[in-house]
Amino acid sequence: MLDTVNTSDIKLVAKSDGQLPQILSIGIQGMRCAGCVAVIEDHLKQCPDILGVSVNLLQQKAWITYQGDRGMVQDRAMSAIREAGFHPHISETAEKGEAQALPQPLVIGWIICLALAGHLHHSPPVGYITIAMLTLGWAGWQIWMDGMKTLCQGHPTMNSLVSLSMLGSCGNSLLSGHTFLSETLFLLGFILLGQWLLERTKDRARQEMTSLLHLQPQFARRVAQGQTSLIPVEALEIGDQILVLQGEAIPADGTILYGTSEVNEAMLTGESQPVLKTAGMQVWGATINLINPLTIEVQKVGADTVWAKIVHLVEQAQVSKAPIQKLADRVSAYFVWGVLSIATLTCFIWCQGMTGEQDWTMPLRMGTTVLVIACPCALGLATPTAVAMGTHVAAQQGILIKSAPVLEKISCIDTIVFDKTGTLTLGQPTVSDILPVPETTIEQLLQWAGSAESESNHPVATAIRQSALNHSLVLSLPRSTVYHPSLGIVAELSSGERIHIGKTSWIESFCIVPDHAVQRAENLWQMGKIVLFVAVDGKFQGIIALNDIPKPDAQRAIHHLHNLGIPVWLLTGDHVHTANYLGKELGIPTDRIIAEVNPIQKAEFIQKLQRSGHKVAMVGDGINDAPALVGANLSIAVGSGLDVAMESAEIILLAKQELSALTKLIHIGKTTLEKIYQNLAWAFGYNLVTVPIAAGILTPWHITLTPAIASLAMAFSSIAVVLNSLSLTKIYKSSS
Repeated sequence: MLDTVNTSDIKLVAKSDGQLPQILSIGIQGMRCAGCVAVIEDHLKQCPDILGVSVNLLQQKAWITYQGDRGMVQDRAMSAIREAGFHPHISETAEKGEAQALPQPLVIGWIICLALAGHLHHSPPVGYITIAMLTLGWAGWQIWMDGMKTLCQGHPTMNSLVSLSMLGSCGNSLLSGHTFLSETLFLLGFILLGQWLLERTKDRARQEMTSLLHLQPQFARRVAQGQTSLIPVEALEIGDQILVLQGEAIPADGTILYGTSEVNEAMLTGESQPVLKTAGMQVWGATINLINPLTIEVQKVGADTVWAKIVHLVEQAQVSKAPIQKLADRVSAYFVWGVLSIATLTCFIWCQGMTGEQDWTMPLRMGTTVLVIACPCALGLATPTAVAMGTHVAAQQGILIKSAPVLEKISCIDTIVFDKTGTLTLGQPTVSDILPVPETTIEQLLQWAGSAESESNHPVATAIRQSALNHSLVLSLPRSTVYHPSLGIVAELSSGERIHIGKTSWIESFCIVPDHAVQRAENLWQMGKIVLFVAVDGKFQGIIALNDIPKPDAQRAIHHLHNLGIPVWLLTGDHVHTANYLGKELGIPTDRIIAEVNPIQKAEFIQKLQRSGHKVAMVGDGINDAPALVGANLSIAVGSGLDVAMESAEIILLAKQELSALTKLIHIGKTTLEKIYQNLAWAFGYNLVTVPIAAGILTPWHITLTPAIASLAMAFSSIAVVLNSLSLTKIYKSSS
């Protein structure tokens, strides 16, 4: 099973022959704690051709980056996992095998009832002893084997602690001379009960994480030659026509050919309000057709659809590791050895105080309780469960977080810088004023400008071409075009004219601009418009002005950020008057507006803020501001340019109210980090408190723990971590 994921723990470096690394996903059964994760990663990193490894305890998977033959790498990886004492699988159906293989409540009940029966007799009969030993061997066989194997390899895990604790409990029963094996049965029963409850809780978390995958329909109605046939979604091809009925999910990205309906796009944008769709409009896979049937022409299928890219980004974030997890990993590497040392020391200290008339089973019981109550599992689940839930909740609201480290960055941000066009404004400017010189007509000025801009995808170029088409003009392709970022373009038309379109200062550097034209431009700038000068063969020919209105939620988003105490800056290549007009409208102070800067200067300004000690988030469309996005501490892209944004930004805002989603993002990021800290504090605090109690520090006050009770405490400590992370799903209401 191949997953094209890339984690922050895996560095992709191509070989000298240019071969790009591949990523293989392998399911693993038997992982219980962070120690298990460390053991598997150590074994996998020793395999040839493996460049990087990331093992996720919650998802029970390993993501392996490799170069070479896939089959050979897979075989080596699976062998290494088996050598580590675990059970790899690659089939989809086997992924749930862990939960299905666990003892059912009936089996657990049998073990506990058998333990209770042992307490009814001071000297249990031989038949009971035989059944008890068979039960211990059968129900605990996997724990015995896994635990002792990893212990002998020098990499003990939680199962090693459990195995040793059961051996200690058996020894304690032998020394006590009564209730033979009943205490060991209690211990095994409660351990299996705790594991079963923990798996149920983890299953709930995994279901929350994978709920995005189930929104994509499995089948589509393909229309061909007047006939409709039901086919798997995987069989769809670009150009196919599909029929989507009322209440059905749209199976692929495409354009509506026939029909008018409302579509629920909440799974993409987080907005619950349906969107009216008519013929010619675009629709996306996994969205829901609510009212009337739609006939759609398929434009993107499989991994190329927007929904597939969203799922990919969410999976990528969920398997990556947050930097704070390194602390838990370091502790986990020595945790089990530390517990073994404490248990041994506990036995030794208690033995020192024993006399001939005292209960010599006490030291062994105390040491066994220490082994049982220690919980490396909670340490291993503390960070990945919170990261998985946080990224999942964000995705539900149209916020895509690409990796776990980003969640930590969000809480550190103290300054946010915005691009203008397409970020704070709609990015769909329209031509509002066409002012040619007296000897040139409006049509001629548009003809020159539209032809010069005919190969550009910039929103301004699109608006000029559209205006030319509205005037029924036929545009020609230029022979050559040279783009000058944040200044303008130079194009040579097939008719021989050399066209310059751009800023006033740039145009004035090679032609004379009349004073009255500059004054007209000043008036347009004061109205917040984008002003372009047009020159042909070195002679000024006129002005084209465009209007780009702010996004509906821009002012509210800026206001909320100010209330959070986060300074907001505006960086733009537009004229200073245009930028100041927008800033005044949105509530951005003039001294925090930097205008007439090119992409490199934007990046330099970001660095200037960083040198002043600020942690800067850059919000842009990922096109002209890619250098600034890359240089910022946190890069956020609006979703209009998804493909570009995925390359340059760490967070992508797909929500319809993109800028309002920023405050949700900050809330989700901070709350997720709080959950991680809470989980780690609980995991460390639990062990710091319970291990000394298990060792008998409260015995003078007649407070002691039995191994059976310790096993329940150990299980519920892990369950508490998972439940705390699951509480992140309540963020949706609070952040909305």
